[in-house]
Amino acid sequence: MTKKLVVLLLALAIVACAGNAAKNTDTLVRIDGFKEGTSEVLLAFFKRHEATQGRKVAVFDFDGTLVGQVPYYAADELFIFHSENGLTTSKDLPDIPGIEPSLSVIEKYLAIDKNVGHEFALGWRVKIYKGHKISTTRKRAMTFYSKYYLKKIFEPMRRLVQELLARGFEVWVVTGSPEFYVDTFIPRYFGIHPSRVIGTKTIVHDGMITEVLAGAVTEKDGKVDAIETIIKAQPLFVAGNSMGDVNMLKYSRDLSLVINPVTQLRDIAGKNGWLVEELLDKPLPNATHYYKKYSISPNP
Repeated sequence: MTKKLVVLLLALAIVACAGNAAKNTDTLVRIDGFKEGTSEVLLAFFKRHEATQGRKVAVFDFDGTLVGQVPYYAADELFIFHSENGLTTSKDLPDIPGIEPSLSVIEKYLAIDKNVGHEFALGWRVKIYKGHKISTTRKRAMTFYSKYYLKKIFEPMRRLVQELLARGFEVWVVTGSPEFYVDTFIPRYFGIHPSRVIGTKTIVHDGMITEVLAGAVTEKDGKVDAIETIIKAQPLFVAGNSMGDVNMLKYSRDLSLVINPVTQLRDIAGKNGWLVEELLDKPLPNATHYYKKYSISPNP
């Protein structure tokens, strides 16, 4: 083989590889289920960070962001299910001023959420698993989510997670839900490492859940606190869906994505130039919707 022929073949191979790379860059990011404008913004984002050095961090909320929330959040449904089946208890927890001690676990949680504050209620909701094995609680949560919420997964968001992982991003989930609700489900169905799932949690001792909070409740400011304390890198990308995600969305260094926002959040997104995407979210015909009997409005 002549030297000129070798050079020609090498040149053709390089051109072919470059063409394939460009083609993959363009096609992989055009995720089915996202509108064209969203795909274009994501494509530009990926191109901006192809050569970014150091850690490339992306952070997602869970309920309403990776899975649907209509008519109620998955975490709320699971809490009701566990409580109605005697898998939670508040009898050993201190009384809360202004909250009637004789109320049931579910009634206490709702009263705390309404009269004390949502973040406090989220922290209290984890404490009611005191004395339960965390391994057993994880299995029960996984069973529940797999039964009712597989079809509630937003497939475009799952593909977006896969795209980020393929492009070398560290993908994290920061959720106000109890961490042990989702730290098995998310790794299995989204491919995110369990060590990169952060939720509200208490200290675990000898495999048993305690009533001592481990860090901040991961809602509002607590989400940013968790990013700074645990992830230790400001994310390039953040996705959320509720007012509880606003501080985290503002903390993004580059792109913020909002899924199915309520009017107030849509206005904030517009003022901040965040990307907004509407994804189909409807009730499942086989879901139990435990919250119905408590006459509770769906979460915003």
